Amino acid sequence: MTTIRSARFALAGLCLFVLAAQTSIARDLARAVPADTLIFVHRAGSDVIQESLDATAFGRMLTEPEVQEFVGQAFALAETLVRPTLTGEKAPRIYDEARNLLAHLARRPVAVALVDITRKGDDIRPHVALVVDGGEAAREFKSAFESFLRACGAPRSKKAKGMPKSVRFVMNTPAGALYYATYKEYCVAAIGKGALTKVLACLKDDSGSLGRAPGLTGPRKIIGGSDGTRAWTVYVQFEKAFAAARRLSKGGSAEDADETARLLTVAQSVVLGNAATMTWERHYRDGGCWSTTYYAPREGQRVTSLFRGGESVSEEDLALIPRSPTWAFVTKVELASAWKAMRQALKDVDEKADASLAEALGAAAETIGYDIESDLLPLIGRTLIAYETPSTGAVSMLDVIYLIESPDPAALSDRIAGAVEALSGRFGGQRLRISEKTGKDGPIRSLSLTGMPMPVPVAPTWGVADRWLVIGLSPTSVQPLVTSIAEGKMRGDDSLAANTDFKRLRGKIGDLGWRFSYSNVKAEMHGLYPMAHMGLQFAAAYMKGMPVPGLPSLPTLTKHLFDEVATVRAEGDGEISISYGPLPISTSLFSSTGIAAVSMGTAIMLPALSRARELSKRTVCAANLRGIGQGMYIHAQDADGAFPDSFAKLVSEGHVPEKNFTCPSSTCEVGDLTCCYEYIPGQKDSDDPLNVLVYDKEGVHGPESGGNVLFLDGHVNFIKPYEKVEELVEETRKRLAEKDNAKPDRKKPGRKKSGGKIRPPAGS
Repeated sequence: MTTIRSARFALAGLCLFVLAAQTSIARDLARAVPADTLIFVHRAGSDVIQESLDATAFGRMLTEPEVQEFVGQAFALAETLVRPTLTGEKAPRIYDEARNLLAHLARRPVAVALVDITRKGDDIRPHVALVVDGGEAAREFKSAFESFLRACGAPRSKKAKGMPKSVRFVMNTPAGALYYATYKEYCVAAIGKGALTKVLACLKDDSGSLGRAPGLTGPRKIIGGSDGTRAWTVYVQFEKAFAAARRLSKGGSAEDADETARLLTVAQSVVLGNAATMTWERHYRDGGCWSTTYYAPREGQRVTSLFRGGESVSEEDLALIPRSPTWAFVTKVELASAWKAMRQALKDVDEKADASLAEALGAAAETIGYDIESDLLPLIGRTLIAYETPSTGAVSMLDVIYLIESPDPAALSDRIAGAVEALSGRFGGQRLRISEKTGKDGPIRSLSLTGMPMPVPVAPTWGVADRWLVIGLSPTSVQPLVTSIAEGKMRGDDSLAANTDFKRLRGKIGDLGWRFSYSNVKAEMHGLYPMAHMGLQFAAAYMKGMPVPGLPSLPTLTKHLFDEVATVRAEGDGEISISYGPLPISTSLFSSTGIAAVSMGTAIMLPALSRARELSKRTVCAANLRGIGQGMYIHAQDADGAFPDSFAKLVSEGHVPEKNFTCPSSTCEVGDLTCCYEYIPGQKDSDDPLNVLVYDKEGVHGPESGGNVLFLDGHVNFIKPYEKVEELVEETRKRLAEKDNAKPDRKKPGRKKSGGKIRPPAGS
């Protein structure tokens, strides 16, 4: 138990390192990891980046006394909430040592690298390294790390066999051996000897490091900035990660390997659009925060992501957006083509899911009277514009406007009206009613819901103007815009293009690309502030006596802010996404980084996820057996300790539902009580506790797996291989046969008949 507990604490220590690496920063540590690293995450410590941060709007906001007081109160509240939850003699010391360790990590550069990932049997083994540039405080950091491990109960480290003197072995963990080492001002913790060896080699000679590799240096030239402005780097080698995923899948079943290959093909060609690597960086420069993602293409290819556009956002598009929106968004994409690619991807991954979608689309066509794919999507053009104006001060989102370009906007308007009329009367006593007004280029239609107990504050409206279908939530916002577009009165000097802040930001990011977004950060803050203030008031009322912080004033929070702009466009054969604004957390409406991260994570961990699915099914199966066991004992209470003669008896008595007899790993149907589990009848609750009571039939969890076994004492174990299950069953049957052959005296123990009298045994 001590060894297990120590292993857990050591893993917790490494996890703390990883978490801290996502909340700290410093010198470029890409030169400390090998060039073939699959995933690299680096944050420069405050010692390095603080000067650049202080020069930004966000940095100036953090220096405001009100903000500093709020941050201090927030930490005090966290301390007040966490301290009482620390249970156990060691917990307070672990907490204090963890805080000390995190304080060191907050100041210094930290990097986490997934150097490789391998498979050993059913186990996925990540080779992970964490590198900290301790600088002049390297010794203090090493001491803090060792103190934390000791507080957690980890065993004292010892010199690693066959490794340099500086390498210390901590312990073996489920993921592999845990080591740590020091080299000059660097501290390295790693799972796996291979990861540690490669990092130490790069620290001695960085010629083969990621920081020298064209895969990272090329995108960095495009992204711009310097080591002094770079706060974060996330680098992913998709091709190497996918190759690792394919390699791992070969260690599993043929079905897993086929599924992995299929998903990787779709992810690589459709979702990622032939991208070989992704580089995301955040820089503090030019008084603001830059977040840039660059997708580099595979050799001889061009990045063509699913929603990639062609032409850039035009001045004509900008002229349709008012001068000071709360936010605005423009995209140029062929929706019909993107939908077709999505359908094909879904079919490649899961034909049943695609068939279900086709069935749903067919049902929708029967309801609304036309086919969505063939009759609606072709009417939607390549340009979509959306924005919100803060003009009325009404409920948020009531002033949102959508402009959809269409080759036949009148037909698109009719399609929407037809769908509404088909759905009318499907809402109980309420009905959808369309009112119509004649416009210059076509009808302006408004939708209302009648029969409601109180008025509905919205009336969705859509109208035709030139090549656009204009959609909004009220006639007062749609009708003037429809008239203005139809009469050729574009906004001109009153459009977003004339916004001074926007023009300055546009000069920084350049071409607006095929996807562009703009955010009036101050206006967004004005909308969020009342909700945040109300949330803290509720917290203060709920946590009486707690030091709940009060928000800084709105003028303090907004005095340094300016607007934000973001774009996605082609960059050579690659694709780049850029945002620039006052805050490190982007308020842009759309980001492609998240899609890539999810795709990459799914690809690299697919074999592990496949195993996780089976493990979850085993867990449900084990729960089924425990439920059956409980039902057995309930029956035995009323049957002189005897278990029932069949599963059917348990169901008829209501002790166990039918679904408990179906293992999720099987293809058995609910109601077939003997399809999944085998029962050994004729036992009593007083029999040998190691007897097998119920067990999985062979092959339920796969041809090369094992089976769950319910023992007579009520515990359940997964036994593998299945031959061991059969051995346990055979031993149980032998014990039961011996019991029957022995024909034990059923008279009360300690009593003996002699001469017609009952006398106690000798010595009583």
